[in-house]
Amino acid sequence: MPFGQVRNSIGIITQTDFGYTGQRNEAYTDLMDFRSRWYDGSLGRFVQPDSIVPGAGNPQSLNRYTYVINSPIEFNNPFGHIVACETGDNCNEMKRTEKLSPDAAWSKVFSKYGVKTSGKWSGQERLQVLLAIQKIGNALANSQGTFDGASIFQKVFGPMNFNRRGDTGQICQGGSGIVACYANAQISSRFIIHELGHSFDASLGNFGYSAIQNTSIVTNSGNWVTGLHIVNGVKVWERGLDGYPNVSGNYGVPDLYHGPGNWSDWNQLYNSQNEYTGTAYTEEWADMFMNWADGTFVSDAGVARNNWMTTQISSFLSQ
Repeated sequence: MPFGQVRNSIGIITQTDFGYTGQRNEAYTDLMDFRSRWYDGSLGRFVQPDSIVPGAGNPQSLNRYTYVINSPIEFNNPFGHIVACETGDNCNEMKRTEKLSPDAAWSKVFSKYGVKTSGKWSGQERLQVLLAIQKIGNALANSQGTFDGASIFQKVFGPMNFNRRGDTGQICQGGSGIVACYANAQISSRFIIHELGHSFDASLGNFGYSAIQNTSIVTNSGNWVTGLHIVNGVKVWERGLDGYPNVSGNYGVPDLYHGPGNWSDWNQLYNSQNEYTGTAYTEEWADMFMNWADGTFVSDAGVARNNWMTTQISSFLSQ
């Protein structure tokens, strides 16, 4: 049936536990499993709100419980987030008659942002990548007073490839046009946003690294937050932690990807051989980019960080 209910036995057609669009019905709850959330076919609505707002410029997308923008005859929703109409301007890219595979559906969704994936990504990992690029696109669009996050993402980053490497390792590395993740890397949207912060800088010729290296961020009351400041009569640059959120359940531990809880070089500019690395600059930029795009800065210090990031990025986008 169009809104996904399981069909009854009719003649030689026997009843199945798969609905009209191929999702399995959970008999105990009578809900459909759309991977990212549960759906009630009798109501024609998801029972959980979408964790993202795909296509914020489309008023139908603002109701995060609706199924395929209330057009179930025409469109499909293979994994509970993006409907056909959000993957292309003419809304004709994912008609049900095409019967797209999950891989093909993901490719169409990512293509809106100029993104491709290579290597072995699970559906959940792809979802985290999608959440990351959508958050960045929305943040960039908001800084310009528009809704078209996909176009701005492509303008800033250009074609992007997310490569899942086969060799052992637990990190991802963002560069111009690519984010490469080793086989054992634990993928989350915040982790991906952090690496895209590095990609952002690489695609712009060290725009962000240079900006953070030569600044002092202070609150409205004049309290130092991060960057340049005077220590014992000497001007130095170092990372501050004020303004970052705490890791859930760990008061005082900042929720940074490259922070003091997991990286010994989080505030270093030189390695043990006294070789300049600039790690403190680069990782401060990427962690600030992560919290700016995710909207997670806290306190007056966080306001100062957020305002500084918005000013820098808006300045670039206006060029």
